[in-house]
Amino acid sequence: MTYDTLYFNQTCERLTGYSFEEVKGKYIWDLFLIPEDIESVKTIIKELQACHFPNEHENYWLARDGNRRLISWYNTVLLDNNSAVKYLIGIGIDITERKQAEEMRRQLERQQELSQLQLRFFSLVSHEFRTPLSTILASVQLLQLCPDKFSPDKKLRNLQRIEGATQRLRQMLDNILTINRAETGQLDFQPTQVELEKFCQEILADIPLNPDHQHVLNCVINADCGSACLDKNMLRSILSNLLTNAIKYSPQGGTIDFRINCTATEVIFQVCDRGIGIPVDDIPHIFKAFHRGTNIDSIPGSGLGLTVAQTCVSVHGGNISVTSEPEVGTTFTVTIPG
Repeated sequence: MTYDTLYFNQTCERLTGYSFEEVKGKYIWDLFLIPEDIESVKTIIKELQACHFPNEHENYWLARDGNRRLISWYNTVLLDNNSAVKYLIGIGIDITERKQAEEMRRQLERQQELSQLQLRFFSLVSHEFRTPLSTILASVQLLQLCPDKFSPDKKLRNLQRIEGATQRLRQMLDNILTINRAETGQLDFQPTQVELEKFCQEILADIPLNPDHQHVLNCVINADCGSACLDKNMLRSILSNLLTNAIKYSPQGGTIDFRINCTATEVIFQVCDRGIGIPVDDIPHIFKAFHRGTNIDSIPGSGLGLTVAQTCVSVHGGNISVTSEPEVGTTFTVTIPG
């Protein structure tokens, strides 16, 4: 059973530029539908023919002048005396301007979000960069002004402070660049075979440690872990941010466990600390840019590390989760197809 056009009101004539006489007896897909909508509309008609009614849908209609209009349809049927479908009735509302207005509103909101993000970035640069830069400057000045008053150990400690502050600056810059590339769709995904044990040891060697507050990093790698196809730069961002956070929010001399396990299809990384933990109310928000826990007090930070980690995990098609208890510790688990 097929249905051609039996009635076409004046609103349809004005909208399409066709008169009723021109469309009478013709199928709507012969005149009005764009090619990509034809099959879905035919499916809707079949549902109505099978007495599955009413239904609703949206699709574009082409006017005589080539203009597209987005129509929202409410469809039902009229039955004959034997309860068989006799007529299909479609009542359409032109929602083109409404959709355009909604899209403009979304774009405006997006622009406002980007403006706020830019302001927060500027605030971050002016505030969070000041501390490591001050550390570098002070250490360099001490080494320059009083070179003969420092023992080799003290010189080494100052050099370590410079190195640690420089690494923190580099990580913040990397985080900002990663988020910017993700926001603009320019975050390249280039997976290669990564020797997991060697790579993770390199990560640990690059983690900035405060020489005045040494922490213990325990690394346990499952014997089954060999290599996996991962993006090295993104994996470095994930693990560096998680390990740096674990150190930052752990007590002086605290222990951080770094575990790597592998299955036939996945690589699982865990970073576990015995630090201040994350309050329950903060858990749903910790991966949002610039969000910082309500219990961090004066501990410096940008609020970008976990956002970057989640972004890089998502690009890999993986998952990142967290379990935490205030004053007990936090464990982040990253699972990536490998």
